[in-house]
Amino acid sequence: MLIKLLLLFLIIFIALFLIIFSELVHISVNINFTEDIKNGYVEAKYYCIKIIKSFDEGYLKINFDTRFFSKNLKTIYPDDDEKNNPDYIQESTGDTYRNDDNESYENDNQDTPDNSTNVVPVIKKYYSEIWDVKEDLLDILLSLRKIIFLGENHINLAFGLNDNNLTIKISSFLWAIFAPFYAMGLRVVITPLMDETRLDLNVRLDFELSLLMILRIVFKVIANVKLVKLIINLYKELN
Repeated sequence: MLIKLLLLFLIIFIALFLIIFSELVHISVNINFTEDIKNGYVEAKYYCIKIIKSFDEGYLKINFDTRFFSKNLKTIYPDDDEKNNPDYIQESTGDTYRNDDNESYENDNQDTPDNSTNVVPVIKKYYSEIWDVKEDLLDILLSLRKIIFLGENHINLAFGLNDNNLTIKISSFLWAIFAPFYAMGLRVVITPLMDETRLDLNVRLDFELSLLMILRIVFKVIANVKLVKLIINLYKELN
């Protein structure tokens, strides 16, 4: 009898797990990092699971609450050209970057000095570590082949690292990563720039993926010690 009850609970648990993690999460990413415009934001619609239990009244209730998350990306300059940027203004309270598309983001940063990160040296610094985990990154990205793209999605990237060999190597790696997504409706254009240090990026992504897929990706990342260390180091560099 006990075995049957345990088996029943196991079946119920598996069913709840599949129901919960089969829910789709809607994520929208917009980045404009070209010429004098360097801003971006990430939006995500996700589900908050709330379990209410009452032993006195004898019931167990599970609520699915839809939440919305939106975050501005940190301003990152590809070159040390802040002072030459017409949208970069000096004020008595500190240096503030004008972002007409997001007035609240500007207001939040008026009282703090700009601490933007030069991203190209960061790429050069951690290139060898990124190259060591390239197969793991490719495996994780290929697990996203069941992603559902909505509308028009594109990634336009033009970059140069002032090292032509390194630029070509990274471009080849990126082409290999994004090749499987062409058939899914994602348009990717990668342009390597020779003999110059520059980063232009324009991204529009609007897609849905299941919580189960997110969980699988999280487990893959956590299980890879090198990848975890790389993520931590990059996070420290860019923040």
